[in-house]
Amino acid sequence: MAAVVGMTVSVRAENADEVDDVKVLLEREIFNGIPDIFYFAQQRSLFGGFENNDSVTLDIFSNDLDALKQGAIAGMAAVRKHIPGAPVNPRPDPHLASPEIEFIPKDERLSEVGWSRGQLSQVVRTLERRMVK
Repeated sequence: MAAVVGMTVSVRAENADEVDDVKVLLEREIFNGIPDIFYFAQQRSLFGGFENNDSVTLDIFSNDLDALKQGAIAGMAAVRKHIPGAPVNPRPDPHLASPEIEFIPKDERLSEVGWSRGQLSQVVRTLERRMVK
């Protein structure tokens, strides 16, 4: 079974009133039709808060890491073409040589399975050591 890999591309609208238009543009015109990826867009603050909802975050996924990188690069170029000057922030950078794995613990779920954050971090470090060898 192939692993699903993901990436986030965030685009900030110049005016908060244009966020819905940016979301539609991303979903229907820019990322639609890029092969081997699937995605969903949502409006949220670029910095994670709720006070400035002037950006659109597009989460893209693929079973093929190279297709994901190429899709993100093509999408970023299209965003820059359709919305000149718009800040486009991919995470992780699709130009990196090796993929980045980000773990975001959900405390409620950890509690349900009887784990602590410390135990999860030990598992992550063990996986990292095995991957680096």
